[in-house]
Amino acid sequence: MKTVLDGRLPALQVVHTVDNRWAIADGINDPNGMDACEIAHIWHVINHDPSLRALSHLPIGLQADREAPGEPWTVTKANVLD
Repeated sequence: MKTVLDGRLPALQVVHTVDNRWAIADGINDPNGMDACEIAHIWHVINHDPSLRALSHLPIGLQADREAPGEPWTVTKANVLD
């Protein structure tokens, strides 16, 4: 999401989709909204939030959520339509 990529909001959700894409969201705004998302290299997001490195081995089909930066990630089955 643009809000995470530009640093306005922290990454609170990371999804590794079943087709092997990564989606990183702020957990607040709708990522399906017009102009909400942007394609970028993962390192641009990691530069804003190095804690995302811990999710580099998140298996396909799972998502990780947290309440706030610095809080632990909770991993569950991805809740997205493919």
